[in-house]
Amino acid sequence: MTELTYHQQVSRHFSRAAAQYLQHHEIQQFFGEQLLKHKQLGCKRLLDVGCGPAAMYPVLAQQCTDYIGLDLSPAMLQQAARIAPHGKWLQGAAENLPLAPQSIDFYFANLSLQWSESLQLSLQEMQRVLSDDGEAAFNLPIAGSFHELQESFRQLDEQPHTQSFFSVQQLNSLIEASGLRSYQYHIKEHQQWFPDLKSLLGSIKGVGANYVKRKEGGGLLSPRRFNQVIDAYECYRTEKGLPLTWRVASFHFLKQVNL
Repeated sequence: MTELTYHQQVSRHFSRAAAQYLQHHEIQQFFGEQLLKHKQLGCKRLLDVGCGPAAMYPVLAQQCTDYIGLDLSPAMLQQAARIAPHGKWLQGAAENLPLAPQSIDFYFANLSLQWSESLQLSLQEMQRVLSDDGEAAFNLPIAGSFHELQESFRQLDEQPHTQSFFSVQQLNSLIEASGLRSYQYHIKEHQQWFPDLKSLLGSIKGVGANYVKRKEGGGLLSPRRFNQVIDAYECYRTEKGLPLTWRVASFHFLKQVNL
């Protein structure tokens, strides 16, 4: 059997979540709306990278005259086309955008670039497709996200059980290595609350964000081991329930400043 590429594996996870994504996308909606608050310019052509099943389309379509949604997952795009038949939908990766140079006025990537195999390449592609007076806004989780879940799983082993996240310093280095020099960013922390660990994990799986890149096999837990994680996570419980922390860095830049 041919081994799947990284992009194929990520696409498969998101495709599995396509039908129920909109039932679990509260956090994506929250940070997407936060990201748009920093938009400065009007635009004609907008690219929504990692568009999913048209989750942000109703808001983004009001910001432009020509909306394009791009996603790795064909199942996500099928859902998007059903929900928003007037949008334009492309399958592809952020590292290799199927678009001409300087063809986009506003590049929007909401909690999607963390799935890039190479963030540096994705940011170089972003600069390639932006027009000279174009604008970009993107965000991604950073170190500190999911820390309760990561610490609880460490009670079992040292294997990764969640996606790993860059530190702010690592992100700034990658961004500058991609050629960006003048940009603004800010960090926001937000917590979701759940009655139990099963529903917490279900919210992550529900949006397809449960893919974990491992050097070795694994991932499935026996009931005994899962109960160990439950017990470990209980130390974080408050009257609100079990927390899931997100630390998200949002970036904004105008291409004309970087010319």
